[in-house]
Amino acid sequence: MTRQEEKLRRMREDRTKSVPLPASEPIKTDWLGKIRIAVLDVIFLVVVVLCIYAAGREWYLKEITIDSLNVPEELAKSGYTGAVVAAKLVDEAYNIGLRIQEQSKTNTWHKDAEIANDTIPSAEIADIVLPNLSWSFHAALRFFLEELGVTLPRIGGEITLYGDTTTLTLRKLGDHKRIPSQTASGKVADIDGILREGGSALLLLTNPKVALINAYYRFDTDTKQPGAAGAALENLARLAEYAIKYPPTKDESLAYRLWGIALSDQKRYGAAIEKYDKAAKADPKDPAPHHSWGNALLNLQHPIKAIEQYRKAIEIDPKFVRAYYGWGNVLLILNRPEEAIEQYRKAVEIEPQDAFAYLKLGNAFLASESPIDAIANYRKSIELDPMLYYAYYNWGNALFALQSMEKAIEQYRNAVKINPNFAKPYLSWGLALEQLNRDKEAEEQFKKYKELNR
Repeated sequence: MTRQEEKLRRMREDRTKSVPLPASEPIKTDWLGKIRIAVLDVIFLVVVVLCIYAAGREWYLKEITIDSLNVPEELAKSGYTGAVVAAKLVDEAYNIGLRIQEQSKTNTWHKDAEIANDTIPSAEIADIVLPNLSWSFHAALRFFLEELGVTLPRIGGEITLYGDTTTLTLRKLGDHKRIPSQTASGKVADIDGILREGGSALLLLTNPKVALINAYYRFDTDTKQPGAAGAALENLARLAEYAIKYPPTKDESLAYRLWGIALSDQKRYGAAIEKYDKAAKADPKDPAPHHSWGNALLNLQHPIKAIEQYRKAIEIDPKFVRAYYGWGNVLLILNRPEEAIEQYRKAVEIEPQDAFAYLKLGNAFLASESPIDAIANYRKSIELDPMLYYAYYNWGNALFALQSMEKAIEQYRNAVKINPNFAKPYLSWGLALEQLNRDKEAEEQFKKYKELNR
């Protein structure tokens, strides 16, 4: 065998030989990594559960369930079952909330004086719901929270009959703080009237701030009844103290401020300022107490101190437009109309759709003997709010200054057409008629003025 053949044979043998694999090492289990993953999974699950718990708790603390009430059998037979009574109470509470929302839209300026009203927020009432016995996510979440030991607020109660008197009693359950039960009573035949009163009682247990704001809006009407002012103020003070003391919607600043406004309405400005001071301390970020405080100081003939309060309100919130109104009012009183124009212009810049801002700017122009500029602003004011009768009255005054008596009378007529009890236009109307040598007609207008201004 030649050397060449031997070489070929060895090459063939090498191809048929298997190459031995290296010895494999034993597989090691990464227990530390598995533990780390398991711990992360547990943490993630706990975070998810806590988020659901927190969100659900927040949701349900804002939502209150009213249970079916215990009612006498004879009342249930007449259609007023426990569930029906609960549903009617919820409806009455929501009706109060809706009335407040409507009143807050129109309560922008004082009906009898040319000043901006103190700002009163519209209040959203708490979600008051009836028990839902069918399955829903809502019901499941409530079950989940209760299983976790969360005490959810509920309203319970009953109706009792004693002689010809029916008494509704409501109490809040599941709250950490003992809240007094609320009652409403009346004649057996007036069950609907009792339930209307019960709507207010339900609000005291669920959102006392709403009940307080409702009392504030009723205060103006109540105080017009002969001898009713003291009782109306006492009722509002009682509700303010209640709202300050009890949850779930403690709002000390608003409660003290409404209390102060009611005192101011009764011309008890010193006592009102004490409440505004407490309101400002309760919420240092709220400009409204300083505005109300400034109004009270202005009524006490302290214009410079009033400006200090308006300035504080603006420092807290540069867009708090009523503080500019108040500041401008003081400057007009101090016979500084040019400076007043500056403040009212700032109000217009902040609220270009605010009819009252243009009314005040017009007044400042009129005081600075610029009646044409005043009329332009009164016209804009009326475009934005055709019912703003003070704008018609002052427009008439601007025309009077321009010696345009017939046109002035037309604006005075527009003012009293909107508010027949507004006395001032009758006086100016009479003066305009005198300028036209229509003395007999003037006497009629002066007579109306005297009758309304008694």
